[in-house]
Amino acid sequence: MYVTLGALFFANVHLEKRKKLNNIGDIFKFINFVADKYTNGYLSPEEVSSALANGQVSLWNHYMGERQKGNELALIALKPFSRNSSVTSSSIGFAAYPLRYAETQGIYYDNSSIKQIVHNELSYALNSVIYPIEQYPRWIEGQGGVTIYPKESKTIDWHYLAYPTTPVMGYTLGTNDVIYNPLTSTQLEFDSQYWNEVILLSLPYIGVNLGNQDVTSLQSLFNLNANNGNGND
Repeated sequence: MYVTLGALFFANVHLEKRKKLNNIGDIFKFINFVADKYTNGYLSPEEVSSALANGQVSLWNHYMGERQKGNELALIALKPFSRNSSVTSSSIGFAAYPLRYAETQGIYYDNSSIKQIVHNELSYALNSVIYPIEQYPRWIEGQGGVTIYPKESKTIDWHYLAYPTTPVMGYTLGTNDVIYNPLTSTQLEFDSQYWNEVILLSLPYIGVNLGNQDVTSLQSLFNLNANNGNGND
């Protein structure tokens, strides 16, 4: 099941009018609230974290696809995944991909953009008189990293998109419940305005298939119960 971008936007707008979820601990409680209503079961922090990881990757893939279509809203959604890393290439010009690397947005040297080329353009680039490689460096994508030409050690400024981190609901054990621990938790990487979309895409991984209006209604009920001190009852 995949929810359309329009449906996700509808859910996001309507949930914005209600109390926001502030962290993965709140999301854990809400997903267990949903699970209790539809499966009569309790989900462990690990099970919720796994579902959220899948939901976040699904949404990331969706927006990456929209980005390829030129959707400017996708660029905004993916902003938390933009990275800027200073990397020093080896003496043969090789620079390994940064952690969780997904896609290069630009490589810069001495505040100037380095042009990407493909392998069949390398011979021309190396022998060009108009654009000598020493003055106009190039880079080629390869296995495990990129090679910067001319082949020498350089410190480059690498702008790239990263894959999402894996969300973790950190906790300690209470008498009859788990207690959210923010110090050992990893939050969703999407900005909070997109968390409702992540949740909507996570629910099928716990065996619950709902539409955006169902999730909206459930969050309203969840907030009402929380405000009345009823927890997940």
